[in-house]
Amino acid sequence: MEIHTGTGKLTLAGELLTAVAGVAAMEVEGVLGTTPRKSRGGLAELLGKGNAGRGVLIEWDGKRLFAEVHLVVGYGEPLAEVAAAVERRVRRSLEEHTGSLVERVDVVIQSVRRESGKGRPGRDG
Repeated sequence: MEIHTGTGKLTLAGELLTAVAGVAAMEVEGVLGTTPRKSRGGLAELLGKGNAGRGVLIEWDGKRLFAEVHLVVGYGEPLAEVAAAVERRVRRSLEEHTGSLVERVDVVIQSVRRESGKGRPGRDG
């Protein structure tokens, strides 16, 4: 992704943007992790923060960003609320880091899992 500034251009690697989006998604309460877009055998492989970008697709059309985030959410969490919070958090994070408009953030909840009492930050998106 290239951003032209008044004095030059800034080039951001795709891996950087997917990592930013993945980490932002994982900050939302109820999200256990990201998962690769094509999980094998219908089982979602849970990825930790170090691999958060592997569950994210970012597209850039020269003016706007489009993001798709694949997640595993904790069993019993309100799925629509978690998805909306992820959408807000990812959009805000990408816009803050790039200064570019995020046209759309699609959230795909691929799986739910039971997770033993881990403390998570608030669901503020």
